Amino acid sequence: MNKPNYLKNFTVDVDQLEGYPLSNWFEKLTWKGQLTSGVEEFFRIIYCGEKCEDGFLKNKEDYPLVVFAENIKTNDKILLFDERIHGYEALLIEEKDFQENYFEQHYSYGSEEVFEVFIWTNTSVDFEDEFGLDGAGEIELLNGKKVDVEYLRLNAFDAFGIIIRNKDQEYIKLVEIELM
Repeated sequence: MNKPNYLKNFTVDVDQLEGYPLSNWFEKLTWKGQLTSGVEEFFRIIYCGEKCEDGFLKNKEDYPLVVFAENIKTNDKILLFDERIHGYEALLIEEKDFQENYFEQHYSYGSEEVFEVFIWTNTSVDFEDEFGLDGAGEIELLNGKKVDVEYLRLNAFDAFGIIIRNKDQEYIKLVEIELM
């Protein structure tokens, strides 16, 4: 599976979401996983951004979209997405200028504050064709680091999303973003 490096220790792969209304679409994505601490599968969500009426999160003015999951037993935070450092655009195209210090808010949906977390990525870029490889078979990132195509397939995803499920088995689309 094409699991991003930064999520390898925190997720298990899933093929489908039982009862999810867009299950046919979900099954076709490049990678799908469920967040887990090994023991706990319910988390609080902490974010920087703007929450829409339907529960969807997006970036806000000069602040990046950043989403964490917080373990409800240990309070450890796991970074799920930061648009400044994750995905195709942040790694290969353009550094965005955001405020250095950003705010964090706790997420709730109705009276619910604890959720199962499902993350997905999709990649449709032909990195070799679009960027070309150097003599060592690598491509240089914006930060100057050289990486191979496999690294890009895992981490330079061009679409990313987070779907959460409450204890009543209701799905909420939390994040869906194109990164090209």
